[in-house]
Amino acid sequence: MTTIIKRSGIIQLAANVCDLERTLLGGQSFRWRKLSDEPKVQYCGVAMNTYWVLTPEPKHIAYEAHSLDAENNFDELLSNYLRADFDLEKQQRLWMQADKQFAQFVSKPVRMLSQEPLENIVSFMCSQNNNIKRISAMIQWFCAAFGHKIGHFNNQDEYTFPTLTALSKHSRSQMEKQLRVAKFGYRAKFIARTLDHLKERHGNFWFDQLRKRPYIEAREALVLLPGIGYKVADCVCLMSLGHLESVPIDTHIFKLAQRYYLPNLTKQKNITKQIYAEVAKHFQQLHGKYAGWAQAVLFCADLPQFQEQAETATKPAKEPTTGPATETATKPSTGIATKLAKEPATGPTKETATKPTKEPTTGATKEPTKEETTGPTKEKTKEPTTGPTKEPTTGPTKEETKEPTTEPTTGPTKEETKEPTEEPAKEPTTGPSKEPNTDPAEEPTSEPIAKKPKT
Repeated sequence: MTTIIKRSGIIQLAANVCDLERTLLGGQSFRWRKLSDEPKVQYCGVAMNTYWVLTPEPKHIAYEAHSLDAENNFDELLSNYLRADFDLEKQQRLWMQADKQFAQFVSKPVRMLSQEPLENIVSFMCSQNNNIKRISAMIQWFCAAFGHKIGHFNNQDEYTFPTLTALSKHSRSQMEKQLRVAKFGYRAKFIARTLDHLKERHGNFWFDQLRKRPYIEAREALVLLPGIGYKVADCVCLMSLGHLESVPIDTHIFKLAQRYYLPNLTKQKNITKQIYAEVAKHFQQLHGKYAGWAQAVLFCADLPQFQEQAETATKPAKEPTTGPATETATKPSTGIATKLAKEPATGPTKETATKPTKEPTTGATKEPTKEETTGPTKEKTKEPTTGPTKEPTTGPTKEETKEPTTEPTTGPTKEETKEPTEEPAKEPTTGPSKEPNTDPAEEPTSEPIAKKPKT
């Protein structure tokens, strides 16, 4: 029986330079979840073949680590994962000096994770035309199917991410078949083919070579893999290969660029290859050699769940009164979240409209609904319904099971986001509207099978 090693410790990373909520749940990794809220906030997840429980404290982060490897230096593993040696406070000051718009997007500090390349490639191939909740379920299934079990923690079995050696035991056709059964849809073919290409390139040896090569060369090598375009390649360069100047451009970042940085692109309907290059170059020139990290700050500022948290934090608490009294309004703090707040509808009494929670998308995905816009714009409130809500359907949908009609080309691909190759969609309008469709298909509503397949 395999022995699970448990270790506890702390790393010196203060709360003012690391917000675990935005860092772990903001679309960089898909293997973390919030374990508990106040008064003792905790996050749990798997990284570097270890199951972690992290507790943020004012001056440090406390951890519990559960691993199959007793030789691990867990302080070093976690410090490297969170890039604890990077001076984020200093860098944010430099970004704000160079970029007059940047201050309004700075909220709680976002760190750039340092992740394993294989996991990052598979994860971001799953992220195409998808949302965080569903991507997490897909990666959990993938690890349960092909990885090693670490143990059972907090009501869930946890697994390592499979190695390329373990994945090599399955032929391309076997892998594709299992992924299709698990409702990976059209992604199944491209993931299976990419794994074959990585085997031919000797996996980790090839990744080490890409770390040493210039950023542009590393990116061009990655887009030769099936189903990978510039956005996914830039994510891998940024989060796994140490090329922190890499700026992935998705619909969130594109809309922010149109509204705040490149007004000449306001009428641009779609992210073409040329537009992608123009936006990325602008941010690289503006934010310097850590432009990709700055992009992560902008991206998190645009995610709905973090906007809602910021709104809640700026709302004054109502104190009960025993008679006629005048409430003192609390002035909300400046920043992106306050720009999204809208006064409730007037009437005999002012009631706060309850807004349904939206599942955030990652990267270039179809924008959720007309009620929700991306970027720092005024958010439209929606009155709650009194009748029953319609549950999402389960099982594969037409959009999920239908494959793209063409193979992806090198560079930006249809499967990724249509970023550099698709024809324009409808002209985006001001106010609540659908974002330009940069996705290869409609947003699938089914979730992958959680049950481990028979191999």
